[in-house]
Amino acid sequence: MRAAAASVRERTGDALDVLVNNAGVMATARGRTADGFELQFGTNYLGHAALTWLLMPALRGRVVTLSSLAAVGARIHLDDPNGEHRRYHAAAAYGQSKLANQVFTLELDRRLRASGGDVISVAAHPGYTATGLGSGMARSYSNTLVRSAIAGAHRIGEALFAQNVRQGALPQLYAATADGVEGGDYFAPGGLGNLRGRPVKVPPLAAARSESLGSALWDVTAKLTGVTPDPA
Repeated sequence: MRAAAASVRERTGDALDVLVNNAGVMATARGRTADGFELQFGTNYLGHAALTWLLMPALRGRVVTLSSLAAVGARIHLDDPNGEHRRYHAAAAYGQSKLANQVFTLELDRRLRASGGDVISVAAHPGYTATGLGSGMARSYSNTLVRSAIAGAHRIGEALFAQNVRQGALPQLYAATADGVEGGDYFAPGGLGNLRGRPVKVPPLAAARSESLGSALWDVTAKLTGVTPDPA
């Protein structure tokens, strides 16, 4: 991560207009990142937070971080974010990582405003988009029956409800480029329960607006990643 950030800063001459935190895995079988973090929390959240902090000296415009509808009803286990002391539940772990992205977005924006900088932090989610993420999830399971059932369910769901990738990318593109976007804004598809449609501004979840949760997650993230937060 540090090498990637250093490379980006060198290539851009410390003038990066937009950072879009979009890496993700979804509801995978239990796994670990190379650094030993729970796979989804590490990939979907910790890596984004660390990269954002490391690139902050180069940023000149916006940080866009991707959340998900799966954040609704999710919980962040600050005392056990990597699920080392509780039974693993793939969907719950995914929801935690995506809620963490929303919480981080608003906490980052609060700290950016307090520091007096021009960078803003915003969030978006793509609704239900046929990206192939479901197929990747299915392949993470070693049991053939489980893998087939998951893949089949996602094929049906995508056929009935999903939008294509071009449409699904619109909320984050809007967040990254549209005029009038303000720090802390959250964008999602505007139709069919926010599953699909043109991007609209929607309210962040109540948990994401919690300043106490934002501050606590900020501190836990710094401890886990070993990266110094920026702004502090």
